Amino acid sequence: EGQLIATIGAWQAEQERKKISENTKMALRQRKAAGKHNSRPMRIVFQEDIDAGLYKAEGLLRFDDNVKHKTKITTMPEVLAWASEGLSLRAIALTKLYVPQSTFYELLKATGRLEAVKAAYECSARVVFGKGKEE
Repeated sequence: EGQLIATIGAWQAEQERKKISENTKMALRQRKAAGKHNSRPMRIVFQEDIDAGLYKAEGLLRFDDNVKHKTKITTMPEVLAWASEGLSLRAIALTKLYVPQSTFYELLKATGRLEAVKAAYECSARVVFGKGKEE
């Protein structure tokens, strides 16, 4: 009798696992059909760091290449140009690099480039909004 109860319990647990798996797969298909991103956030790296040997260049793509890959490459001059045009860190991350703001911020912070980008943005803000003189 005890073995029968254990067998029934194991069968119920297996059915529950199958149902959870089916529901998860269905939800992922629905998100994909709606055009939403299902995997981990993309990672970005600077071309300058690849050239310096900090990353392996294999499998890394430019932003105009296949968007399914998880790692994208940009350059510091591109980022500084966007900041000089008045784009904030958030705007650059979301509209130019297509990554979460925190991913972009952490990359800049870890590579020591955060202050340079902030300075370029602040300089453009002074010119655009008249908060200071352009020298």
